[in-house]
Parts: sequence; structure tokens; C-alpha cells
Amino acid sequence: MKVELSCSRIKKIARQMFRGHWPGAFLAVFICTVLINGPGLIAYYLSGSQAVSMIVELYSLFVTGPLTLGLSNYYLEVFRGTNELGMGSFTSRLGYSLNALALYVTEMILIFFWSLLLVVPGIIAAIRYSQAFYVLADDPEQRPMDCIRASNRLMLNNKGKYVLLWLSFLPWLIVANIPAGIVRSQLMGPVSVYHLEEYARRFSEVSNQPVVVLLSILTLFVQVYILASNACFYDLACGNLVVEHGDVTYDGYIADSVDRYEITGFESKYKDNEEDLR
Repeated sequence: MKVELSCSRIKKIARQMFRGHWPGAFLAVFICTVLINGPGLIAYYLSGSQAVSMIVELYSLFVTGPLTLGLSNYYLEVFRGTNELGMGSFTSRLGYSLNALALYVTEMILIFFWSLLLVVPGIIAAIRYSQAFYVLADDPEQRPMDCIRASNRLMLNNKGKYVLLWLSFLPWLIVANIPAGIVRSQLMGPVSVYHLEEYARRFSEVSNQPVVVLLSILTLFVQVYILASNACFYDLACGNLVVEHGDVTYDGYIADSVDRYEITGFESKYKDNEEDLR
């Protein structure tokens, strides 16, 4: 289904549905970030050997998929008002970690091969696959390619809207990165951008400094807002969320944008309504 709402309207609905849930939403993102990036920072300070770096890369590969699935499930449940487990929704999909890993690896491989053509095809592929983990969160027994095909159908007429939604967060991301950017530039000192290898090395070293890492946490607040809006975007694209003008109720909760929230099965969402997704 084509998403007709403006980006500001999508974000407004997300803010309404996450009212009272922002602390938990931030905690979920924070835990996910620490589990994915924390071991890499520890390894950087304790050992700079290539073997350790390879182990950390493998660790990141294996945990990113399951954690992304958990995060997607948590945000969908909070948005839908079905989050009865609290933070338990973040871990309730751990039994499907292999499915999540397979989906993550499949996505990365497909995006890599599309990127071999040019950068733009790789970006378009990433956009087309952007809803795959939400699909898997809805039905964690789905095969990776089924999730990717479903995401392709959902994004068929929605790629432009999705890009605009992401771009609408760009000013917030820039503002959130300013403190870390100022400290980073001070720590780097006079390094010419024309010496790319030296510049990249210094940039990596400075970015791992504790003060820069701590200031970078500010971007997580923006990430929370982005994920909440993405959950809204997904349910709009699925046709689960019907939006009309005026003050209406949503599961007993007053929300001036939402008329009705209908959670249907995977079959009816992605197969019975294929024509709506074209």
C-alpha cells in the first residue's frame, strides 16, 4: 500500500504512540548499540592485533541480526500497543536468532553485489530491503528471501517517501553530532585531508576516545525517534494502520491521526493484498 501521509504526519503519529515509552525505547537502542559496538571498543583498547579484530568482526556479524530483530519487534509492539512484556519484547525473539542471522547475511550479500554495479544501486537495494526485519518480527519463521520479497513489495511505491522520511531527520542528526565533532576535531589536530590514509587513521583513533564515544550517545536519541517513525511507516505500508483526519480513538487511546489499527496475518498482508502494494 502506498504511504500517502507526509513525513511530519508520520512522525507525529509515532510521537503519540510512543508517549510514555520513550525511556524504554532509548534503553533498547542503547543496549543494542553497546552489545554490537562495545566489544570492538574493548578490543581496541586491550589489543590492536589483527586476530582480535577479526574475532570482533565475526562477533558483530553474528549478533547484529538477532539484535536488529529484537529491536524491530520491540518497536512494533510498543507502536501497536501490544507490548505486554516491556523490555522482554526485545529478547522474546532470541529463539529465532538463526533466522535473523540468515536474513542479515543475505541482505548484506545482496547489497554488496548491487553495490558492485555502482553506489546508487546499492543504496536503492538497501532501501528496498529496509522493511525485511519488521516482516521477520511479524512472523519470525519466515525464510530470509520471503522477508526480502515482502519488503520489496512494501517499498515498491514507497521508496521516495522512505528517503524523505530519513532526510527529515538529517538536521537532528547534524545537531546531535556537533559536540562529538568539535571534540574530535580538537583531538585530531592539524591533519591534512589530502593525506587520506593518515587522516582515516587519525579519525578512527580519535573516534574511539572515551569522550567522543560518550558524546556520540546524543545521536541515539535521534535514532530512537527514527525507529519509532519507521515502525509507523511499516504499518502504513502494510495497510495495518488506517489514518483519517479528525480526532479518533486507537485501542481506546485518543490520537488525532489514527482511525483504526488492524493487525492481520502475514498471508493477508503480503499475499492477499499484493495488488494494493503495486
